Amino acid sequence: MIDSSEVALSFSQTGSGLRIIDGSTLGGFTLAGADGLFYPAEATIRNENSVVVQSAQVPAPSHLRYGWQNNPIDANLGNQERLPASPFEVRLTDD
Repeated sequence: MIDSSEVALSFSQTGSGLRIIDGSTLGGFTLAGADGLFYPAEATIRNENSVVVQSAQVPAPSHLRYGWQNNPIDANLGNQERLPASPFEVRLTDD
């Protein structure tokens, strides 16, 4: 779901719920607008199966990526069982 510049992601396979595996802030998320340029995004876990993502540099997001680097060392989303989320890309609009 997109609410202006904020994107809410819901996950169906979360085990006992989502968590940050390492560190204190959620990392590894990037957003792009219609221009296709990706910027780092802030992400927070909303509840046991959803994450909210936003970036001040992308007021109207059209694409979202997680762990989309050659070595995604900041990608730390996982579940309570400490299983990491796999890298993914989501197209948010039909542009």
